[in-house]
Amino acid sequence: MAELTTVISQPRVRKEPKDMVTYIRRLDPTSVSGWSVEEVVEKYLKPIGMEYLAQAFIGSQINGRNLLALNEHQVIQLGCHATGDRMLFMEYLQIIKKKCDDPNNQKPIAALWTGRTPVEGCAYHQDCCHCCGFVCCIYCTRKTKWEVTKEGIKWTKRLADCQCCGIEEIKFIDYKNLRNVELHKYRYCCSPGQQLILRADAIQTIQPRAKRNVTATPEVSIRHPDVEQAESIIRASWTGANYAAH
Repeated sequence: MAELTTVISQPRVRKEPKDMVTYIRRLDPTSVSGWSVEEVVEKYLKPIGMEYLAQAFIGSQINGRNLLALNEHQVIQLGCHATGDRMLFMEYLQIIKKKCDDPNNQKPIAALWTGRTPVEGCAYHQDCCHCCGFVCCIYCTRKTKWEVTKEGIKWTKRLADCQCCGIEEIKFIDYKNLRNVELHKYRYCCSPGQQLILRADAIQTIQPRAKRNVTATPEVSIRHPDVEQAESIIRASWTGANYAAH
């Protein structure tokens, strides 16, 4: 953080913005953390009538992520010495923080690749019996939905499509726990197939099966004809996550 700039004088009379609390509550909490320094000044300081802090915020490079991390002591260091201003600043900031922490306000992470298994073709089944069962009764076959996002790999298992036994099991691998990615191409019953093997130090169980304890395995595999595309996306996101961590 750059050297802090102390604000010596503050406006004695400042007109409060109308319906400020309403404005703050209408802000998209998922976008605040992505604000640039200039956006913090334009979308937060100016609307709440504290643009006199702009020079200190710009000098200290307070972007949206830093804004959400500010405490009262740091706000004083940035030049907000008036108790009334500081109380309003922190009150408005707390409203945004609460919205950010509320799961109902969090947007789902967009999937960069999705796929469902099993798919048609003997090469993508455990054996011929499993393949025949899939063809004869597709609704009774256990299915898995795979989602590759910028955060990690998530998969949802359903015991079947019918309502009576369609209980979900949801698991997730964070890229920080991913250790190895291997793509294998093979032939089974004269049919070409490909499989992606993922090895991780830890696999998070988001939703276990009802009344059962699920133990996560450090290795999972995806058998899908488009899994090569998934591999390239995973490797790129994995590299990006490791770069950001360092």
